[in-house]
Amino acid sequence: MFYTIFRELFSGHSPNSVYSDALQLCRADPLIVQKLGEPIKGYGERTSRGRRRHVSHLEYEKDGVNYMRMKFYIEGSQRKGTVHLEVKENKQGKYDYRYLLVDMEGYPPDSVILQDNRLFM
Repeated sequence: MFYTIFRELFSGHSPNSVYSDALQLCRADPLIVQKLGEPIKGYGERTSRGRRRHVSHLEYEKDGVNYMRMKFYIEGSQRKGTVHLEVKENKQGKYDYRYLLVDMEGYPPDSVILQDNRLFM
């Protein structure tokens, strides 16, 4: 049981660690801070009762390489956004971002691309 908890919280491969890293990158980006306002908080899908669940993610393998796609929501004092990302396992066994982008809600519709490495991977 302790191994499972340790792996989930501290492993670079867990959805929780990918989510935490992506949320930190969003909070550190000046353009996202400008568009959303501070403080920026992140959360997963909402249930029908309004409770927030874990972030939506999909782990898959293609040609012997592990990938993970994830979607979660961020919210600032002025606006909300949806974060989309995909990571790919590198030769050292760590995840690298294929893409990380934020779709802003409201008018005017807008997207901020933090990382896009799809052409190089």
